Amino acid sequence: MSEDLSKLVSAPKTRVGVNEGRSVVVPGSLVRMLRSMLVDYPQTNELFEGEENSDEKLARYLVLAFDDWNSTPPILRYQLAPIDVVAVTAFYPFRPLVLTSALCAVLQSTMLKLARNDVPYQAGNVTMQRNAPWRNLIELQRQIKLENAQRVTAAKVSLNVAGFYGDGGYRAMLTEHYDGLEADAISVVI
Repeated sequence: MSEDLSKLVSAPKTRVGVNEGRSVVVPGSLVRMLRSMLVDYPQTNELFEGEENSDEKLARYLVLAFDDWNSTPPILRYQLAPIDVVAVTAFYPFRPLVLTSALCAVLQSTMLKLARNDVPYQAGNVTMQRNAPWRNLIELQRQIKLENAQRVTAAKVSLNVAGFYGDGGYRAMLTEHYDGLEADAISVVI
């Protein structure tokens, strides 16, 4: 991304990491959308209190999803950033694709955690295997990932074709219409 967002953002943000790496601004609205897709709310989590995934973790998976978008062939001449799908109208159609990619990554992380801790407990004649649901997530995550990969490829091919026909490149600057960046963002150091 060629714009320097650090000059545009003046309100405090959550800093992720302690090194001097490159930081990426992830709008809080994207984190909330991903949390909604995961149905990760305290009232829906029956076996533990609170949310399973922190905002920082979800922001990191969103950054990975954008990295995946930018590195999936066909490679486009610009790099899509998290702020683009919130602030630039032309990029709105790509938001569900990136969110679904992040959803798959979070599901995979959850499956790995559950599989690693999948140990049956037995007390008398009662057996409990609290982490067994990871087996049910495998096929679900695989199907979502496959469908999303096909949609991403179709979207990127259509962007390349549109560019070939003189679309002119719609890489736009941030506009004054988006007012959520300053108060509602997570800065992820990568």
